Amino acid sequence: MHRPRHRPARTADRLLAALIVLGWMLVPLWPALANGQSGVVLAGSEAQLQLEVLINGHAANTIAPITQHADGTLSTTRAVFDDLDLALPGEGAPGDVVRLDAVAGLTYRYDQQRQTIDLTMPEGMRRAKSYDARVDKKTVQAGVADYGALVNYSLYSSAQQGLNKQTSTGRYLGFNGVNATLDGRFITPFGTLNQSGLVGTVPGQRFNYSTGQSGSDVEALRYATTFTRVDPESLMTYRFGDAVAGGLSWTQPVRMGGLQVQRNFTARPDIITQALPSFSGSAAAPSTVDVYVNNIKTYSQAVGAGPFQLSNIPTPAANGEARIVIRDASGREVETKQAFYNAPTLLRPGLYEYSAEAGFARYNYGIASNDYGTSPIGTVTLRTGMTDWLTLEAHAEGGLGLANGGAGVVVNVLDHVVVSAAVSGSRRSDGGTGLQLYGGFDTQVGIVTVHGSTTRALDKYEDLAVATARLRPTTAFEAEREANARANTRYDIDYRPFSSRDTLSVALPIAFDRSTISATYVRSEYTDRPTDQIMSVSYSRPLIAGATLFATAYTRVDEVKNTGFYVGASMPIGDLSTAVGVTKSAQGITVAADASKPLGTEPGNWGWRVRDAEGANANRQGAIAYRSTAARMEASIQQDETSVRQTAEVSGAIVSMGGNIHFANTIDDGFAVVNAGTSGVRVMSENRFVGETDDNGHLLVPGLRSNQLNTISIDPTNLSISAEVDEPTKQVVPAFKSGVYVDFKVRREGTSAIVIFKKANGAYVDAGTQGALTALGETFLVGYEGQAFIRNLQPDNTVTIGAGQAGCTASFEFVAKRDTQVVVGPVVCK
Repeated sequence: MHRPRHRPARTADRLLAALIVLGWMLVPLWPALANGQSGVVLAGSEAQLQLEVLINGHAANTIAPITQHADGTLSTTRAVFDDLDLALPGEGAPGDVVRLDAVAGLTYRYDQQRQTIDLTMPEGMRRAKSYDARVDKKTVQAGVADYGALVNYSLYSSAQQGLNKQTSTGRYLGFNGVNATLDGRFITPFGTLNQSGLVGTVPGQRFNYSTGQSGSDVEALRYATTFTRVDPESLMTYRFGDAVAGGLSWTQPVRMGGLQVQRNFTARPDIITQALPSFSGSAAAPSTVDVYVNNIKTYSQAVGAGPFQLSNIPTPAANGEARIVIRDASGREVETKQAFYNAPTLLRPGLYEYSAEAGFARYNYGIASNDYGTSPIGTVTLRTGMTDWLTLEAHAEGGLGLANGGAGVVVNVLDHVVVSAAVSGSRRSDGGTGLQLYGGFDTQVGIVTVHGSTTRALDKYEDLAVATARLRPTTAFEAEREANARANTRYDIDYRPFSSRDTLSVALPIAFDRSTISATYVRSEYTDRPTDQIMSVSYSRPLIAGATLFATAYTRVDEVKNTGFYVGASMPIGDLSTAVGVTKSAQGITVAADASKPLGTEPGNWGWRVRDAEGANANRQGAIAYRSTAARMEASIQQDETSVRQTAEVSGAIVSMGGNIHFANTIDDGFAVVNAGTSGVRVMSENRFVGETDDNGHLLVPGLRSNQLNTISIDPTNLSISAEVDEPTKQVVPAFKSGVYVDFKVRREGTSAIVIFKKANGAYVDAGTQGALTALGETFLVGYEGQAFIRNLQPDNTVTIGAGQAGCTASFEFVAKRDTQVVVGPVVCK
């Protein structure tokens, strides 16, 4: 056989040619290979890659779109850099293409086999990764209110008798009458109408609160009438009627009747409004950051490699020192310390609140029922958080020929002191102008807490509080009492409260013996009377067995005679509280001792108090109180050197909702009226027993939280044997200071029965066989002796039991019976 001699040589030639072609194809990749990259890209083409990103050797937990160009270089978009918290020089749109080799300070390594790209850069190119420690668990929801009415009341009566049967004027003192303080609410799904006032009898004097003169035996005084609607979602509160204007630390609110619109956080306790501390640092590797505030661990967060910032750190104290401990996977720790100072006057960045009012000034509140001005007035107040350390404030008001406006700031200076400052100006229609300057600070120096403020009214500065007081109409009672001062000039008297006021307070806890010393100084300078300067000092110290020693002294700096002090000690004995003390006043020295048992918040509690004071202001008194499910009752007797006085008080609430009247203790927030369908059913609120339903099956449940989830449940074991309830637990959200009607829809005549099934041969249907109501599909299981418990029965029923050839059907009638377990059968299944 002839064999070719040159076949091996031809194979080598072919292999050499293939290598030359491959080398020629790899020529464009030589620059990329020189940069440490690998991969194959055909000339004139681009590859779209999805690569896992590493930064300085640590995973960024991100897959990024990367484009590989024909020359081997890589590019991406600005949006990818933003997602990686990397800072690029200059500005551009998110979709702008960025070539990686053109970014100064950035190098990279593309690993084709692992499909990763490792970006190497200085820390300065990395933005701090932000972690928010605030937990925004939204527990607040839009509340629901049903139609109803509530009246909080306090009935007060007193009688007084002179020890010599006569007063100094020769008049016998006896029964002083009965007063009822009422606070009523008419509740609707659209808002709440609130009406408060006083109704009283004053035998003998028969004083008329509205006119200041004598009147009939029964007099009524209206305090305020307001319709309020609260929207917790938008934080908005709307009031129509009597209201108090919003204010700041450097303004004076006024009462008015009209419209008020507010954005505030009173209805949202889940929102943290103040600016909490923020800490920053950098981790060389993925780590855990623990924050200790005053040596208490308050927060822990896993962070990636690189710079980070922790914001809104919860702090158990207003100020102190925080330790930030960075611990990586190998256990290495880096610790830094940072001081902080919090203030409730600082708003979180992005938060704002305001209050706007328009209406007519309210005069003689608490004296006259319907005394309003005739000229409109208006005010606007605004606060907004700009940064963690800066909050801006503004206020404007006008009316009665006056225009007033100002602005202020609250600044956290270097986490050591919070400074407040404001300036406002006013102009009157008669040309009078003036300025008010305000400054204040709060700080802690070591363990010493200091607060100070100063206010200066310059020239003819005036605000609405001064203007409404200066123009206040006088009642006949006031005219008689101040006839000489006000005759024919009642609108021209200067009511400006002060021209300057300074306050300074210092609190010093003494660590070595657990004592606390505090001092306060207030100086008020007036335009029409002498300057007031008052200083007070307080001291307290815990003793053994829970006892406390305390002392207070005060003096008027300009009137040395007006000086006094109080020194005493208190000690708990079981659930009792005892105290003794000595008081020095202008009248002399008084020594007093008292003991008391506080009245508990639960129905059925008793409380009492006895007191004996001897000396300059000698008096003896005793009181006893009882709290029932319907009201709080208290009676007292007091005797001094000239008379004996007895008092009696009953306070509580009356609620009308769901067609029933309920009596309870005073209700300040939300409530619910529960309908369990029958009497004696146990009701729980937040798994706490609150009572049993009455003869009508109702129970009033007070103490619910407005605009928050409240869980109310009933105990089904207290229901009759035939009663049925679909949901024994409900979650309700009462609107702001409103009530809800909770109907558990208990069916006393149930739709269930025990049905006994037999086969055609007379034997019971086998236990464990499944059946179903033909009409509704309600399923059931047959138990021993053919018994099955079936729900949702109708007067005529057909069931199917079993399946296939072993299945059968049966028909039977059902008649519901109250308080009886209905049994049907035996029923033959054919």
